[in-house]
Amino acid sequence: MSTTENTTTAIVHEAINEEYEYIQYNKQLRLIRSVKDDMYQMQSILTACFAPDTKKPQDWFELNSTHELLSEFEHVELKKMYQDRQNLPSHLKGIYVHKFLV
Repeated sequence: MSTTENTTTAIVHEAINEEYEYIQYNKQLRLIRSVKDDMYQMQSILTACFAPDTKKPQDWFELNSTHELLSEFEHVELKKMYQDRQNLPSHLKGIYVHKFLV
């Protein structure tokens, strides 16, 4: 576990394994991050924001505003902006988005 401090908060990094970590920004904001490509698990974002159980990461991709946002990244391979990672342990599975989309 490591701690990064800036002028206002301490950010705590806690390794899950070699490739993934928890990042704790404050009491409620704890996200799962892929270390190698700086992508974040969407479900951990929804959980940290107290989204209702009916809110799923896939819902975000159906919004017009999401389509508009992703169109801004046309010059970048969209696969690099988000990935559905199902071949992971259950607590790490899901859709991961690049830090630019978080």
